[in-house]
Amino acid sequence: ELESIQEVLGDYRACHGTLIRWIEETTAQQEMMKPGQAEDSRVLSEQLSQQTDLFAEIEKNQSKLDQCQKFSQQYSTIVKDYELQLMTYKAFVESQQKSSGKRRRMLSSSDAITQEFMDLRTRYTALVTLTTQHVKYISDALRRLEEEEKVVEEEKQEHVEKVKELLGWVSTLARNTQSKATSSQTKESTDIEKAILDQQVLAEELTTRRDQVSEAIKTSQIFLAKHGHKLSEKEKEQISEQLNALNKAYHDICDGSANQLQQLQSQLAQQTEQ
Repeated sequence: ELESIQEVLGDYRACHGTLIRWIEETTAQQEMMKPGQAEDSRVLSEQLSQQTDLFAEIEKNQSKLDQCQKFSQQYSTIVKDYELQLMTYKAFVESQQKSSGKRRRMLSSSDAITQEFMDLRTRYTALVTLTTQHVKYISDALRRLEEEEKVVEEEKQEHVEKVKELLGWVSTLARNTQSKATSSQTKESTDIEKAILDQQVLAEELTTRRDQVSEAIKTSQIFLAKHGHKLSEKEKEQISEQLNALNKAYHDICDGSANQLQQLQSQLAQQTEQ
């Protein structure tokens, strides 16, 4: 019977040793982790994947915990039977010897094994709880970050479209102005007066849209300063280039219009003197 006890105890020790080492190592790693604190959705997605895989591994080890409990119960049953037989024999011997000494209660090794397994199960349950919390924290953080990234993307598109619209407007004005300047190479005063009027209308339109251009550039720059860390380097570069292009194109056409108006007015003055 002692051989049977040793065999079951060996099975229990092997199972318990494997599980407790894994639980201690995994718990230490989990306690060092700071779930959901990353500011990158890709990092959070990777964390969530790792925690989900770990949770699956924990659930898989439930069968090992059940097996360990089985060995613990088997050991407890066999040991208690053996101890009962031993106590019966001891009582018989003591009765024959008519011993009057006080009997001491035997400490059962099965109690120690049972308590050891209960501690193992408690630590396993704590690991399950900790990992479940990590999954929740990361999932919540990832959801919030994805919502923020969606808002940032929508805001980025608004700025890009507004600047793109203004760039298109400036480019169209520049082409039309160049076309009129080319076709009005004439000495007739009436044509010069018409060209002056066109330049004055252009100057008025440029003045009217000046605040829009300035506001579009300013708000886009504020957006970059506030959310630039959430954009890729390529995205930031494209937006900056677009802003520089709008700023340059607007000031170029303003300067060109002012110079053209001045030249036309000088030309008209010369013709009037003649």
